[in-house]
Amino acid sequence: ADWVAQRQAVADTGVTTAGSVGALRFEGVDASRAQRLSQMVESEPGQPIDLARIEDDVQQLAATGDYEQVDYRLERIGSSRDEALVVRLRENRWGPNYFRLGLDLRTDFDGQGAFNLRLSHNRHWVNRRGAEWRNRFQLGETLGAFTEFYQPLDRRANWFVSAWADASLKRVDVFDAEGQQVATGKRRGLQVGADIGWPIGLQGSLGELRLGLVGSARRAAPDLVSSSVANQSLDLSTQRWRETGLHAALISDQLDYANFPSSGHRLKGDLVFGRLRNSGNSSEFVRLDSSFTAVRSWGEHTFNLGARLAYVNQIPLGALDEYSLGGFQNLSGYRVGQVAGNHLLFGRITYYRRMAWNVGVARAVFAGGSLEAGNAWLQRSDISFKGLRTGSSVFIGADTGVGPFYLSLVHAARGYTGLYLLLGRP
Repeated sequence: ADWVAQRQAVADTGVTTAGSVGALRFEGVDASRAQRLSQMVESEPGQPIDLARIEDDVQQLAATGDYEQVDYRLERIGSSRDEALVVRLRENRWGPNYFRLGLDLRTDFDGQGAFNLRLSHNRHWVNRRGAEWRNRFQLGETLGAFTEFYQPLDRRANWFVSAWADASLKRVDVFDAEGQQVATGKRRGLQVGADIGWPIGLQGSLGELRLGLVGSARRAAPDLVSSSVANQSLDLSTQRWRETGLHAALISDQLDYANFPSSGHRLKGDLVFGRLRNSGNSSEFVRLDSSFTAVRSWGEHTFNLGARLAYVNQIPLGALDEYSLGGFQNLSGYRVGQVAGNHLLFGRITYYRRMAWNVGVARAVFAGGSLEAGNAWLQRSDISFKGLRTGSSVFIGADTGVGPFYLSLVHAARGYTGLYLLLGRP
């Protein structure tokens, strides 16, 4: 009867009455790795045995992605009531280099389409202090390469430093006020930066904050310009400029699924203060790019709210677009990049319902629709809520192993109505 009562107490409270954690030991890793892992968990010798806390620690270790198996056991220490907490780990057989391949594909069934092939590489445990080397490459509509060296500075990874570089080459379509394409061009950019950062929550479970220095060199040049541009106020000359400044970046992702989430939120923002140099002139600038997503479900019904605010107060004239809208759920019914400017405001509400279909190749299938409103302006004085453009969509979507898939009917009063197919995130 005493034994049954003790087990019931554990079930009710999650805290065993048998004793305390007398020792913490890791199996399957070397001594230096074990020392670092001991600082990553909340369970410590001298604490009462709390099963819920131990299971949270196990989940945190599993979430690092370095181990294919993580479990634990309790061992009685001699005749005392203390227990040794033994965490057993099995390192991934395929580490410490990790590769991921992704594909974006879109078409509006009217001659407009593009693809992007993405490859990412992460090298874990570059040194004993847990450094990572992160790389991303992209081929297709946008050519890009990114590399970062990430170094935690203490055993609990409460703060870190990072050095990174990002290069891109992007094809840009330029549209006039009537929505007609009048030019194509390219934007080239190279950014380098150094940050100091702080994970938010244990192991960054709530997000990440960074402060640092950033410098960039950019070039925008037209490739093909319509003769109608001569009769308009568009300046499409080649522009080169450099930027240096201080930046602050915040990201917090608490969505339960990356694609078709049913609850949670995601916040991302990047703010830069600095100096811009163009054609021998120098001026101060401020750049902000932020987005927010909030998701909530009532039974099978899910509502997804999204917003984006972007702003830059200095940019060379003729530098093509700085921020743009267009494409599925990014002003549906407009061409990608059709709405562009230096000041951007956008909002979206999306509804979807998980269908009772099992197609085998997808986690789930969804049906829903979206309503969107937004615009982009060249000058701050042009901003007006009366000038907001609207778009809408109805879609069938699936969360597949290669990414989210959408087949949609899109419409915009000042854009077009038609079918849209997208493999990738909107």
